[in-house]
Amino acid sequence: MKPMQAVKPRQNRMLLPLSFDLTDRKIILIGGGKAALEKFAQLRQTACDITIISPELDAVLANLIAEPQTARITLYRRKFIATDIEGAFMVFSAVDDVPVAEEISQLCRDQKILINSADDKCRCDFFTTAPINRGNIQVSVSTQGRFAGISAVLKRHLDRLLP
Repeated sequence: MKPMQAVKPRQNRMLLPLSFDLTDRKIILIGGGKAALEKFAQLRQTACDITIISPELDAVLANLIAEPQTARITLYRRKFIATDIEGAFMVFSAVDDVPVAEEISQLCRDQKILINSADDKCRCDFFTTAPINRGNIQVSVSTQGRFAGISAVLKRHLDRLLP
């Protein structure tokens, strides 16, 4: 494995808001806690192939995984290994272990896989948004990974405004 490269802060960058069609895309979600639950709550509504890797799962996440989903789910109750991300389109890292998060980020960058790291925006290629769905209309709020609380407040206000 290559030595870890320092992640440079990406301050004052303009981000391009996008919506991905994840149908049949391989998505990896590493972690089983609250951050993983938040990512899974959005991913489960898509037609992607989600692989969840975690030795332990939050009880709410475990219950959601057991429900019928649009997404196809594979669950591995173990620690992450480097080969887990091979062939992935996108990886969501939601681990509490900083060296593991850094390893995941570096592996994704080396393999040109999009990475979202719940613990550090400097390790993110993209951020998830706070979406509001009304049929074919979707409005999303983003603070570029900086102020999740503000996103939630703005989402609630917009949710009341939309028919």
